[in-house]
Amino acid sequence: MTTAVPPLSTTLRQSLFIAVGVILLALTGIFDSFAGSEILENSLNLGHVLVVFIFIGTGFYLGLQQREHGLPSAVLHGVVGSAVLGAVLAVLVVIENNIDMRFVFRNLAPLLGGPLTFGQDSLAAGLALLIVASLGFGTLGTMLAFVPPRPREIGFIAVGLTLVIALLQGQLDAVIALPDGIALLLTFAAGYGISLLLRQQSVYVAVGAGLLAGLVLGGLLTILTNSVGLERGSLLRGTGSSPDILELALNNAVVFVLAMALVGGAGALALRAGRLFHDAMLYLVLALLLFGLLNWQDAMTLLLAVLSIVLLSAGLWLVPLLGARSSAAFTGLPHPDQRRTRLIAFAIGFAVMLIAPTFAGTSLTATMVLVLLYITMGIGLNVMVGYAGLLDLGYVATYAIGAYTAGVLTTPSLVTCGGLTPDQVRDLLGEGQTIQEACSGILTFWQAWPVAVLVSATAGVLLGVPVLRLRGDYLAIVTLGFGQIINRLVNSDAYKDLLGGPQGISNIPNAVLDLRGIGLGTYEFVGANGYYYLFLLSVLIAVFVVTRIINVRLGRAWRAMRADEDVAEAMGINLVQTKLLAFGLSSAFAGLGGAVFGAWLRSIFPNSFEIAVSINVLALIIIGGMGSVPGVIIGALVLVGIPELLRELQDYRLLAFGALLVIAMLLRPEGLLPPRPPRLAEMASEQRTESVSS
Repeated sequence: MTTAVPPLSTTLRQSLFIAVGVILLALTGIFDSFAGSEILENSLNLGHVLVVFIFIGTGFYLGLQQREHGLPSAVLHGVVGSAVLGAVLAVLVVIENNIDMRFVFRNLAPLLGGPLTFGQDSLAAGLALLIVASLGFGTLGTMLAFVPPRPREIGFIAVGLTLVIALLQGQLDAVIALPDGIALLLTFAAGYGISLLLRQQSVYVAVGAGLLAGLVLGGLLTILTNSVGLERGSLLRGTGSSPDILELALNNAVVFVLAMALVGGAGALALRAGRLFHDAMLYLVLALLLFGLLNWQDAMTLLLAVLSIVLLSAGLWLVPLLGARSSAAFTGLPHPDQRRTRLIAFAIGFAVMLIAPTFAGTSLTATMVLVLLYITMGIGLNVMVGYAGLLDLGYVATYAIGAYTAGVLTTPSLVTCGGLTPDQVRDLLGEGQTIQEACSGILTFWQAWPVAVLVSATAGVLLGVPVLRLRGDYLAIVTLGFGQIINRLVNSDAYKDLLGGPQGISNIPNAVLDLRGIGLGTYEFVGANGYYYLFLLSVLIAVFVVTRIINVRLGRAWRAMRADEDVAEAMGINLVQTKLLAFGLSSAFAGLGGAVFGAWLRSIFPNSFEIAVSINVLALIIIGGMGSVPGVIIGALVLVGIPELLRELQDYRLLAFGALLVIAMLLRPEGLLPPRPPRLAEMASEQRTESVSS
């Protein structure tokens, strides 16, 4: 039995709804605003891309509605719907060209000559191009609905990532030179290929062979680099930037050869270390190659855009297939070997993170610092929400408590100056005496950091005491109120002498690492490049503590409580103790992030601790996958990193990001990296086998 083809009136109604939404966007001036962001050099801007996306998206949506009725019917409805959308937009262009609408819509720029008419100043030519584009791209979108889901998804992601690279080309073109990218790719591929050939051997043999391959290839590259040189226009350098990695072969050949050996070892380990590490390393190498190509072209050109889409599509198709093989090889290892392999993979990943600021510019490093801050807080809140099932909307409160505690203890204040305000101390200063000398209670960052963590944890426990019997929405409302109370307190003039009121706390000293005791002098953490390592340390502490806890008795008690509190209590779990531990540990990580945040900015203001912080941290947990530490990392990259990088979109960056967020949640409602169910039975069986064999 075949279903009847829906009438064209349905398609007309849907296309009119879409047209209304597009008109509202156009009246805000979004097309003209996006036109300032260049995609292809001197030929294509983001405004054009948005127009094309709207037409393709309309045809795709209408095609999906008609897919079961066959291609001819879908094309008919897609063409009609796209024609209606084009006609409505053409009417809008005519009206705007004859009537000045900016007295109402202040941001509206002339549509004629803009992206909507593809730069045509002639009304007839602009409208003709608009109608032709709506029909052509609408038909293309309709036909895309009949492409198999897997290739279509890969194509959409590849095009989207290419657009992101184009938008960020000013920040990414200086990350790595093309010769460096090719050298890393070849060395990694050599180690990966050898590990594939030695798939029957142990992981140690494969990694050793990968190290040897990297060593040999590094030696050959050293000889080649010293023979050819790295002058501009030479065989190895070309016309791009000077390759920093290959320059090591000229200046310090031993370090370069050892670095290449490690890259070869990482390639060999990728095939044996589990799917997450495998896919991450392959995508990293691919990204570095693309950044190198961008450096080579010096801008996103048509050739580079095509290469980027092809390479990304190939990577998105092949990496998951190869990752399945890696996962199978890793799963087949005994449990102790899996643990050792994870440690080696972690060491390699940690080494990559350590050298990342060397290649990233100041802007990218500042973005990475912000991402690391949210990862720290996300892991902490994940204890409450993801593991214990306690919805906390006032997480920003303990974040603020940690920041203000560290700020008060490291600057002249009522606490550090013996109950006197800094102004009173200045009036009592002796000749040649500084306020820091008069306030003998001022602590260093390293002394104040643990105190801030402890105070935040205590505040979290104290909050947990009166809300022990609350669940769900009621708990969320109470914690939300707690967050607002703390914000009002730090903003209040009543506590201005201690907390600074609306002016906050300024002149917080930088963290200084004193290594004179071992003959290494002192190191002052300054700016994003310095505090990157402190935030990285905070993330490592959070990951280590949480991953160690979630698989022991306390972690299982949290998961049982999340599933059903009554059943958990009936099984003997002390709900009071378990909840308070979740509140305390979660708040401790918020205080940890707050203390480093204040030292990084060297000042603290109340508007840094609004409710939006709690919402953002909760959102990244949901996007990444509740109860998943890797999910928190991915969620922070998506929710915090991308909006920070997409400041090119100005007022519309959150709108664009919100649309992408909705799409992501529709496609992956369980999160981007949901947690795997714990394999407790398999682990127990392996442990029994190991104990018997020993």
